[in-house]
Amino acid sequence: MVCWGDGVDGGVFVAAAISEAFFSSDVEAVIRRAQAVLPQKSTYRAMIDDVLRWHREQPDWKVTRQLLAQKYSSPQIAEESSAVANGGAVLIGLLYGEKDFGKTVITAMQCRWDSDCNAATAGGILGTMLGASHIPARWSAIFHDEYENYCLRGLPRRLRISDIARESVEIGEKVIVDNHGSVQGTGEARIFSIPETEPRALAREECDSDALLQENRRAIQDYYREKLTPASKTWGSGWQLTMAGFENPPAVLAEYFGRPNVLRAQPEHDANVILERTVTLASSQHHYLRIGVAHHPTMQNEQLGRPEIGKWKLEVQANGEKIGEYMVSTQGGLVVWEDPQFDLTPYAGQSVRLTLIGHETTGDQIEFYMASQTTYWSGIDIISLDAPEQWRQ
Repeated sequence: MVCWGDGVDGGVFVAAAISEAFFSSDVEAVIRRAQAVLPQKSTYRAMIDDVLRWHREQPDWKVTRQLLAQKYSSPQIAEESSAVANGGAVLIGLLYGEKDFGKTVITAMQCRWDSDCNAATAGGILGTMLGASHIPARWSAIFHDEYENYCLRGLPRRLRISDIARESVEIGEKVIVDNHGSVQGTGEARIFSIPETEPRALAREECDSDALLQENRRAIQDYYREKLTPASKTWGSGWQLTMAGFENPPAVLAEYFGRPNVLRAQPEHDANVILERTVTLASSQHHYLRIGVAHHPTMQNEQLGRPEIGKWKLEVQANGEKIGEYMVSTQGGLVVWEDPQFDLTPYAGQSVRLTLIGHETTGDQIEFYMASQTTYWSGIDIISLDAPEQWRQ
């Protein structure tokens, strides 16, 4: 959650810290100046005070990391605190890194949580302070001026880091001019004149609460329902797709391993695949829900040098109560359609809201390609019989 609350505070703080880093080589001064943009009641602001104090008191960054985890990353803390804990890891890297680029990014990374982003953020702030020419070549030469894009749709698979930097400078130049600054010269000889201003606090008053979290969840769910409506209509099964991830966007496939008209949808972290439908079941019959499900083909993980097996977990709910689950996974490395059935007879004579949930399955090994957990759906039917199926007796 980065678009409200602590997430906004974290984004604003990092932007302010990078801005201040152009003008100061004092790490703590940069942090303090950037902190001034945060609201007085901000949890993120309070965390900064804590980390600065712990840094003065504790010579070992591991102790400070433990104190940070105890206060800002316990299960009792509202889920928004993930932004706060990760921001603390960035500060630990900066404060204990002693302006050594390698030590800074490695320390931020070793704090764990969102370790890649935290290392990059700490490196970005310190790199701005030091300047590109003072970053040791061992941290830049290994990339060969190339960014390989795996996840950002609409962008090329490979981009030149120098091109990204150049475009960022051009955007920065426009911002400077639009805010009463000036630019003299051209190319690398440009001189930027930026008016000195005092930090202004972000105008945000809301505080984390269960009510605010629930309101945010409802807003997200409404957004997803609207965005996913076209996929549901195209599928034409009567089921409404109300939640799914968009790293691999939902789509209706004309055919998938022998079955026509297949819905493909991928779970993504907190965004499980959710299908919903309300039905009325006759009181005098036995009812069974039969669901056609399949998984993604096995993928070779180029980063880890091992296969990622297509798999996911199906959960079935009736009126919000779990009535069964089924693990969908490969059989001998092949994609095979399965049709698990779930008994709805206890709900005969009722109008029942059915919810089908496709969960990602996280085991001992991290899945790099989330697509390996993609769900496939076909032929979801309610079977109504005058007598129970014999195999159930």
